[in-house]
Amino acid sequence: MKRSVVFVVFFLILGFAVAGLYWSQRRPKSSPVSANAILNMAADAQRDLSRVPMRLTRLSDEREIRIGKELASTLLLKKKGSRSTSPASEAPWPFARIGTYRTPLPSSPITT
Repeated sequence: MKRSVVFVVFFLILGFAVAGLYWSQRRPKSSPVSANAILNMAADAQRDLSRVPMRLTRLSDEREIRIGKELASTLLLKKKGSRSTSPASEAPWPFARIGTYRTPLPSSPITT
């Protein structure tokens, strides 16, 4: 008695699985036509091309830190000059100026 119930349940589950597989393979698939595949391919190629210079030219840590300090100092000079001449250059987005209020960590190698 127990054995026949197990077989019936097993074959019911197997039948539902086969019917679901058959139904999923036979129903018509709707594939929207768009240029997304070509755009994604072009974006991938552009991203790979933009990363080529970094793979070819490796910088030492000291040189990278020096370049970062130079960029930071020139940006600070530009910001100080633009703030004094035009007060209307305030950023309309509230999170745009978060970086200006950040204090560097004491262990940061890029402290100015």
